[in-house]
Amino acid sequence: MKRLFYFVRHGETRFNQEKRLQGHCDSPLSQTGIEQVKQLKKVLDQRYFDAVFASTSGRVRLTTDILLKNRSLSCTYLDDLQEPSFGIVEGDYFQDHRELKDCFEQFDWSFFHGDSFEKTKERIQRVFKEILSKTKEDDRILVVSHGTMMQMVEKVLLGMEVLAYRKHCHQQGKSAIPNAGILIFSYEDGHYSLVQAPVSPYEINLEPEEKTIHFYYVRHGQTLFNQQKKVMGQSDSPLTEKGIEQARIVQRKLSRIPFRKAYSSFAKRAIDTTKIILEGRDVPISIEKDLQQLDFGDLEGQSRMKVNDEMNDCHEHGEDFRSHQGERKEDLLVRFDRLLKKMVLEAKDGDSILLVSHGTYYTILIDRYAGLNRKLLQYQQAKLGEKESYHGGIALFEWKNQQFQLKQLMKKGSDFREEK
Repeated sequence: MKRLFYFVRHGETRFNQEKRLQGHCDSPLSQTGIEQVKQLKKVLDQRYFDAVFASTSGRVRLTTDILLKNRSLSCTYLDDLQEPSFGIVEGDYFQDHRELKDCFEQFDWSFFHGDSFEKTKERIQRVFKEILSKTKEDDRILVVSHGTMMQMVEKVLLGMEVLAYRKHCHQQGKSAIPNAGILIFSYEDGHYSLVQAPVSPYEINLEPEEKTIHFYYVRHGQTLFNQQKKVMGQSDSPLTEKGIEQARIVQRKLSRIPFRKAYSSFAKRAIDTTKIILEGRDVPISIEKDLQQLDFGDLEGQSRMKVNDEMNDCHEHGEDFRSHQGERKEDLLVRFDRLLKKMVLEAKDGDSILLVSHGTYYTILIDRYAGLNRKLLQYQQAKLGEKESYHGGIALFEWKNQQFQLKQLMKKGSDFREEK
């Protein structure tokens, strides 16, 4: 399995703007540089990263801060990702030193008491060895660094003819190392391979990732309110002994599914069901308000027998409980779309994901993705001797070809068999 690297150069700085040398010395991002990084963020927000590594330079730290805004992801800062030292000419103007042309062609600044090619080469090899040791196969890795370091990656790791590439870019009227530009490459079986040559944040177009994701949708186990036949949407009640056993049946049925992650409704009945299913397994659980049941408003907590007509009327009129200060199905689907985008972004090709949620939530998804409203679903399932959903029931959905689709309608946990 390969690791995928997204190597980013910092945004334009004042020294870049003024065409002054900037290796180990530093200068802040210009306003243009900040806008460049913001543009790159829009592009990279289409990707999920398992790990982030960055140079310790201030210009890179600011670039990284912008890129990671609104992501719950920490960055590992490494000195070895710093730009090479250009020696005694740091901060000088390029035009003031004719010898710099040879230095940059040879990637060697020892003439000015800066870093030699061998020293920078050794640093590139060392830092990527460290990054590989801190990541795992199939990880998506963001690296934020510098322009010359980008070219050293091309030369040392990717074996590119960097001078020829510079000339080609010059003929095309573009930079070989654009500020806030991105170089994409992979690592697999000891070899680095180019995926995308450096491109500016205004030119790059990341295609949607082709991936297949398997979703195992489980309804929580029976609760006290279920047992007492009380209406329960966003209100909550604990699992009964029967509900706990239903969750344990699901645990046994899905014991061989290699879940990468689980997403549970915010309701404790769903969280407890999730924990039972995954007991003894190291699977991260994300608690999601967007997986909460439809809000049934002032009908919640009441005897189902007492408010049965009102419940059925709301169900039959598009799952619309606004007349009782609750939600309608469109509100729930907005929540689901938001969550689906997050889940697809985070997942990798072939992942199996556990979803633990609710009965009406499930029937609304079936309405959208199978074209079966509650009545049609009940009718179809009754012909097969089944119900529309079960406590501890299991259904299968799949993300494939950029679409979310139903694979199997819900079965009792004890009856579930994955169809091939």
